[in-house]
Amino acid sequence: MQRLKLTFWYNIDRCRGGADSIGLPHIGRDSKCINKSRIPLDEETCELGVGGSIEAVEIAVAEVEAKISSLGGVSQPRILLAGTDDGRILQVSRRRYRKKTTPRFFSLRTPEDLRKVSFVKFIFIC
Repeated sequence: MQRLKLTFWYNIDRCRGGADSIGLPHIGRDSKCINKSRIPLDEETCELGVGGSIEAVEIAVAEVEAKISSLGGVSQPRILLAGTDDGRILQVSRRRYRKKTTPRFFSLRTPEDLRKVSFVKFIFIC
């Protein structure tokens, strides 16, 4: 593994010095390297425009017989709470569904590295 890491950084340094080409024709990035050796580079940087975070979006659908009046959540542990109009609480966590004085309405399994929850508004036309 250390040899792979050293070879990778050797190639990155050559390209940063302008001595090579990017060499990624399979993703449309094969072009001559530009000298950027004056810009500091650490292991968290990728000058080639690949890598970084990839946003994943999945809309989870839940049918609830009560009106949801409030939503909240915490990140550690990952728990999403929904309060209903009649005082019940729906709780969704990464591992399993947990209930508080309510029958099971829905369950949602989230990935290990969930970072953001977005709520989507829908308009129902009858």
